[in-house]
Amino acid sequence: MDEFLHHGVMYLAPQAAGNTWYPRSGYAPIEVNEPWFSSALARVEAALEMATTAGIPTKRVILLGFSQGAGIVSEYAAQNPRRYGGVVALSGSLLGPETSHAYDGTIDGTPVFVGCGSNDPHVPTERIHETASVFAELDSDVTVELYDGLGHVITDDEIQRVNTFVKQLD
Repeated sequence: MDEFLHHGVMYLAPQAAGNTWYPRSGYAPIEVNEPWFSSALARVEAALEMATTAGIPTKRVILLGFSQGAGIVSEYAAQNPRRYGGVVALSGSLLGPETSHAYDGTIDGTPVFVGCGSNDPHVPTERIHETASVFAELDSDVTVELYDGLGHVITDDEIQRVNTFVKQLD
């Protein structure tokens, strides 16, 4: 996507097996989406290892995802707390039932952006707020934006926010 093109930036985009990160609702109990969840989280870990091998520390890595990918990067960051360059969840939230969110550690001020349409048929707004709360508890600098009347899409504002995250790493 040209909207996110920046010179000097390494882009790693893990692919989901069968073009889906998980086959059932992301809000179902984690075990009903296994082994897909574990596989997806392992792919994010492998991408981070590639970046580290290339000499890029995690504090300069932005974890970014849309829809299921947003759930995966959110879950990865929450389960693997450390300083990241940023976490961006577009039209997605943490996974599993609401009561399953118990995370320990700190992401040490990592900027986190969670954006979603207020009419997204796949992501309830309460899950967006819950995700923001979890990241606040993990010591992030979290921003939430609900876009009135929009569904399951990426907005121009979200593209600008991602570009701002990238520019702040320079």
